[in-house]
Amino acid sequence: MLAECKQNGSATSKRQRTSLSINHDFDQLLVRWISDSNNRRIGLSGPLIQEKARKLASELGISDFKASNGWLDKFRKRTNIVYKTFSGERGDVNQTIVDNWKERLPSLCEGYAPCDIFNMDETGLFYKQGKLKSFCVSGTDLAGGKRAKDRITVALCASMTGEKLKPLVIGKSRNPRCFSRINVDSLPVTYTFNKKSWMNSHLYEEWLSGVNKQMRCQKRNILIFVDNAPSHPHVTLSNVMVVFLPPNTTSVIQPMDQGIIQTMKLKFYQQQSQRIIREMDNTSLSGSELLKKITVLDTIYWISRAWNSVDTSTIIKCFNKCGFDKVRQTPPRETDDDSDDDAVPILELVRRYAEEIYGTDIRKVINADIPTCDNNEVDWDASATAILDSITEVDSDSETEEVEVTDEAKVICTVEEASDFLKKVQDFACDKGNTNLLNVMMEASAVLSEMVFASKTKQTQISDFLRLKDVMLKSFRSTVFTCYILIIFEQ
Repeated sequence: MLAECKQNGSATSKRQRTSLSINHDFDQLLVRWISDSNNRRIGLSGPLIQEKARKLASELGISDFKASNGWLDKFRKRTNIVYKTFSGERGDVNQTIVDNWKERLPSLCEGYAPCDIFNMDETGLFYKQGKLKSFCVSGTDLAGGKRAKDRITVALCASMTGEKLKPLVIGKSRNPRCFSRINVDSLPVTYTFNKKSWMNSHLYEEWLSGVNKQMRCQKRNILIFVDNAPSHPHVTLSNVMVVFLPPNTTSVIQPMDQGIIQTMKLKFYQQQSQRIIREMDNTSLSGSELLKKITVLDTIYWISRAWNSVDTSTIIKCFNKCGFDKVRQTPPRETDDDSDDDAVPILELVRRYAEEIYGTDIRKVINADIPTCDNNEVDWDASATAILDSITEVDSDSETEEVEVTDEAKVICTVEEASDFLKKVQDFACDKGNTNLLNVMMEASAVLSEMVFASKTKQTQISDFLRLKDVMLKSFRSTVFTCYILIIFEQ
């Protein structure tokens, strides 16, 4: 009896080992088929995997296999199979073409310094669309609204050392209503328009001509890499050489596609979210209604601010990822120096004219402590009592002034009042066409949004509210200094 039990137990153990071996081989075979399908960029769903599993089980002689939903769930867990989305266009890139391009890159860049090697690319931006996903309490039904289709095109250009050119923004209208009387040429971006807000050959040639003029004024010769698109025709310019990237490879060898554009967009949508968070406390409007209030003018300033905040290290790393790290450091091309004032930087001209007028360095004039009242000199011929009385009066006056400044700093308006004030002044600047005032208000509005967003996580201090005052004062001083320079030139 005991011998029969041992024999049955060994037979059962042998069948279990055989079953485990068959299941393991079956799982490995199915996983290999899934990997091969992914390499061929074939999308797989649950029913497709179940159908293939039944076919493989039949070929392996596995009986009573149903490939149910429960089996699929357990199979995914034990083989670490997840559900993902095909991203980008890297799957269609020919690696041989990429390798050959990277080998040719040093020779293409020969004669140009790294600071003169640029890359330009366009991207679409739905500036009135919010996020599709959100954190919520479990069981909450997230009902979405109608998504706005308002779109613009943004063209970004930067060098492999981190120099950033002014962004090109393509809208639908020649002069949007939100611009009011603002001069388009004074905006922090290069704004142009197209019926579909797309890049075309005409706008591309205009942009290249503007860059060529800028480089001619700087006496530089640069190299720009662009993708091989129908909207990018061949153009011959004096100071700009254009090189086209190989077709169907820009997702791998174009620096802008390696994270530069994505970084700019993330910073843009961060400002958009901060604006919505700031306004949601002042109104009962829904998120889609608040997004509809965003104008092209707001978008332009957010793009400029986001582009300026992209780190230089990010741009350099994206260029290096595309093989530009193999480009050697070459001296810039020699240009003929002119002896006229056009070859002299503007700051040098200001310094020269200031020295002629004031007889000293301009920095000493700006930083000079110009007295505005008496020096409070002590009259030592007077009696000791009179001297002590005069000193006491001076000390008491200074103490009174300090108390007045402290009391004045305590007068703080609410965030709602500050937001309304900034919006009114912004509208006033647009109506009067004053770009300098508009720049100050847009920067102050961005600082206010950052303050409101930060106040959700930390306690607000008086110094935070005074940042608005500092921004406006700095911009005002900059405007006054500009007027001062203009007066010098007129004289």
